[in-house]
Amino acid sequence: MVQSAIFYMLSGILFIEVSRKKDMRIAMFFIVLYAAVLSFAHQPLLTDDLTREYANLDAIRKYGWSYFNQTNGGLYNSSLLGTTVYSSKFQGLYVTQLIYYLFSKLPVYNFMPAFVVALQYYLEFKLLQKINKKFHFTHKELVFLFLFFFMTRELRWMMSGIRNQLAFTIAVYILYGDLVEGKNSIKSLVGLLLCGMIHQSAYVFFVFRLILYIHNKKVKIIIALVMAFWSYMLEFIMRFLQRFINNSIINSLLWKITIYTQNEGGGNVNVIMRPYYLKMVISDIGLIVFALITLYIYFKKNKWEDNYVKPILKKRKLLVIRKNQLEISTIMPYDYALFILLSVSLTIGSAMYYWLYLRFAMIIQIGLFVVCGKVLHDYRKDNQIQKRNRYMYLGYVAILIKFFIMLFVANGSFYFDLFGMYPR
Repeated sequence: MVQSAIFYMLSGILFIEVSRKKDMRIAMFFIVLYAAVLSFAHQPLLTDDLTREYANLDAIRKYGWSYFNQTNGGLYNSSLLGTTVYSSKFQGLYVTQLIYYLFSKLPVYNFMPAFVVALQYYLEFKLLQKINKKFHFTHKELVFLFLFFFMTRELRWMMSGIRNQLAFTIAVYILYGDLVEGKNSIKSLVGLLLCGMIHQSAYVFFVFRLILYIHNKKVKIIIALVMAFWSYMLEFIMRFLQRFINNSIINSLLWKITIYTQNEGGGNVNVIMRPYYLKMVISDIGLIVFALITLYIYFKKNKWEDNYVKPILKKRKLLVIRKNQLEISTIMPYDYALFILLSVSLTIGSAMYYWLYLRFAMIIQIGLFVVCGKVLHDYRKDNQIQKRNRYMYLGYVAILIKFFIMLFVANGSFYFDLFGMYPR
C-alpha cells in the first residue's frame, strides 16, 4: 500500500507542476515509466490472477503454440508457481494467444504486466491530450481531469487482471476515435471485435457500437433504460446463445459468464456478500452517482439530436454520414455520451453479480472523463464559474471515495521486488 500511495502522490505532484509550466508530455513519459517499473517489480500473491497468467506463460514456454490446441482442457501444473492452470481459458481468445505466446519468449515474464500497464496509461494520457486540444482547458480543469482518470484506476487490478483492463482501455480509445473524431466506423467495429478476443467481457463494446448505429434516438434511450435490468434476462440470453450459436468465440463467452455467475453449495457465490468485495462495490457507487449527474448536465445543456443519417452504400462500401461533419473536431457527439449512459446502466444491472459489476464499472472509470471535459467546457463557455466549481468539487468527492477505499482494500497487500523475476 505504501508503494502505491507514493506512486499516486509523486505522479500527481509531477503532473500538476510540469503541466503548469511545460508540456505535459514530459510528465506523461515519467509517469508511464514509473508505472511500468512498479508493474515489473510487482510480486503477485498466490491467489492473484497474475500468478495464473505467469503459470500460463510457463506452460506456453514448455509446449509452444500447441498448448492452445489441447482438447483435454490443457491441465498444467506449474512447479514454478505452485498453481494449476487450464489452456481451455484461451478458447476463442486469438489476440490473447498471440500476446501470451510472444511474452513467453522473453527472458522473464515480468515484462508482460509492465508493458500492459504502461500501454493503458499511455492511451489514457493520449485521450487527455486529444480532449485538451479540443477544448483548451485551464490548468485547474486539466488537473481535475487528470486526477479523475488517474486516481480512479485500480493499480493492482491493472497489474493483475491485465487482460480485462487492457481490452477495455483499448476499446474506449477506439470508440473515441470513431464517435468523436469521425474515424472509420468499420475499422472501429473490427478493432472492438479484436478487443473481445483479448477478454470476453470486451464484446460489450461491440454490442454498444451496434446499438449506437440505430437512427431513432428514443429507441436508444429505451435500450439504455432496459440495460439496467439485463442481469434478470441473463439465463434466457445464455440459453438462446447455447441453442442457436455454436463456435469457439461464443463458447468462450458463455464459459466466462458461467464463471462470473456460478453457484456453489446452493447459493450464488457472486451475490454481494463478502466484505472485501462489498467495499470495492461501495467504492464505485460515488463514481456511478457522479456519472449520472454528469450525463444529466450534459444532456440538459445540449439538445437531443441524432448524429447519423441512415447508412448508404457507395461503391459497395458502407458509409455512415455524420451531421456537422465539417465541425466534427469542435463537437462532442451525443453517441459518446450515450455510450457512457449504456455503460452506467449495464453496471447498475450487474449489481447481483459483483464480478460483473466490478468489471463493467471499469468502463465508467476509463471513459467518463471525456464527457467531464465537455461539461467543464460548456460551463466555461457560459461563464458559469460557480456551477463549474461545484461540479469539480463533487467530482473530487467521487474520486476520493473511490481512491481511498481501493488504496486501503485492494492495494493493501502489495509487495514489490525489482529483482523478484519470473522464472527465477
